Amino acid sequence: MNREGTALNLTVVPLRFRFIAVEVLFFPRGRAANLFRGALGSAFHAISAEVYARYFEPVSDTGPSGFANPPRPFVLRVDHLDNCEIPEGHIFTFEVNLFDARPEAVQHFVHAAGLMFNVGRIPARLDSPIEANPIRLNLTAPTLEVGRVRLHFLTPTVLDSLEFGVLFSRLRDRISNLRRFYGDGALPLDFREMGQRAEVVKLIASDVRRVRAQRTSRATGQTHPLGGFVGTADYAGDLTEFLPFLEAGYWTGVGSQTVWGNGQIATEVISLANPHPAPVA
Repeated sequence: MNREGTALNLTVVPLRFRFIAVEVLFFPRGRAANLFRGALGSAFHAISAEVYARYFEPVSDTGPSGFANPPRPFVLRVDHLDNCEIPEGHIFTFEVNLFDARPEAVQHFVHAAGLMFNVGRIPARLDSPIEANPIRLNLTAPTLEVGRVRLHFLTPTVLDSLEFGVLFSRLRDRISNLRRFYGDGALPLDFREMGQRAEVVKLIASDVRRVRAQRTSRATGQTHPLGGFVGTADYAGDLTEFLPFLEAGYWTGVGSQTVWGNGQIATEVISLANPHPAPVA
């Protein structure tokens, strides 16, 4: 609960599309996300320029400065296809986390997925059924006090620092912006005070390595970096209120290039702050 006693949530619709390869497919390492993002963009263009802009080039005419370009309301989850060969006639999956839970948004993605074979240069046809079950991620603090966590950076992550204050501020802002533009509104929290508490949490261990990747824009032909670091980082301190946000990062990603699937994190609780409290006299 926040200070007003209102439950905090973030809604995500995980979309899971099944495709059947119509020829042998090979997805080079680090390229699957770029191929599918390009195919999805072409499919949205084929629907209409307005629909394409809504999901790929969202613009806000209202709200505080700095929000002229809202975050895109989706992220791709296709890293399981990297360096993977799909034989002709075999089934593979293409996954999208959608943060706009309105039925018309879901239908736009289903429509676009059906067009990817014809206009998106992906030689595969859409199979059925399509899985689209909304999930409400609870952002309220758990009852148990958490004292140490290990973050697993599952996909290349781009952050200025591994320090917890930096990581958490990026994640909190991303979640709040997704809610602001596509959900229940910005987080009703004191960002400054919460950020100060996050800065007290200590980075006590890390084991990360750099991963190089890049994408090529179909529109301009220019290449852009998609690399970052993967691995683990351990944090210690009063992490209780931050735990739900860290767990939400599995769905939202954190840092730069999240649309391509970058910055996916998984959270492992290592220890509680007070696992054996003294009995009350």
